[in-house]
Amino acid sequence: MTKKNKDEKYDNDEVYEAWSDTNIFCPLASLLVDPLYYLNLTPNMITIISTLFTLISIYFLHIKCDYLFIILFLLGYILDCVDGKMARRYNMGSSIGMALDLVSDDISHIILFIYLLINKPLTQNNIFVSCIIFILLYMLSLSYALNEAISTYNSTGCDNFYEKKYNELINIKSTWYETILYKLYLIINKFSYNNYKYLFPKYDIKKINYWQNILKHFGAGNYTIILIIILIYIN
Repeated sequence: MTKKNKDEKYDNDEVYEAWSDTNIFCPLASLLVDPLYYLNLTPNMITIISTLFTLISIYFLHIKCDYLFIILFLLGYILDCVDGKMARRYNMGSSIGMALDLVSDDISHIILFIYLLINKPLTQNNIFVSCIIFILLYMLSLSYALNEAISTYNSTGCDNFYEKKYNELINIKSTWYETILYKLYLIINKFSYNNYKYLFPKYDIKKINYWQNILKHFGAGNYTIILIIILIYIN
């Protein structure tokens, strides 16, 4: 029988994650981990399925089928929670999976924003809404950076999570496409780390915890709900 481990990303997810994640999305994801595992799906397969759901949802947004857009977009996010939980619960984590998870999320968002730029007229209202989305995305990135900084400091005594990830990946033998994926992953983390250090030049745990408690409300789950509402509004 396969030994099961804790599937929380951090030791106490309620401290780090948004309310919707700890009370809605993560519990739903936890229920799906075992059934999908026994279907012989791997975390990387689930990441790809999650990305496909998200991309297909953009098509339904385009044809103004709002219900299917909402369902598929939410399913994409829930599966995005499942892959990490499965990797932790069944000790299936990998460097390629870690990179694929983050990069696929960003690629999905880039495609969504390109779609909005091409298909939505540049009215004052749409420009304002786009600015709100970018601000929310920045808050999400900063929330991620704070969580990674705290986690890295607790494990290494240093908050430089970019350097830690770089050192973990630099000597890994990889194919050309894995190398590209790792480089994209490091670019994203470098961006997040630079934003973090600009606002927090020194590791001040009291200041970081204060802002982390605020910024966690802009975490992935809440961001997903707000983004859906905004997209339906401008559609």
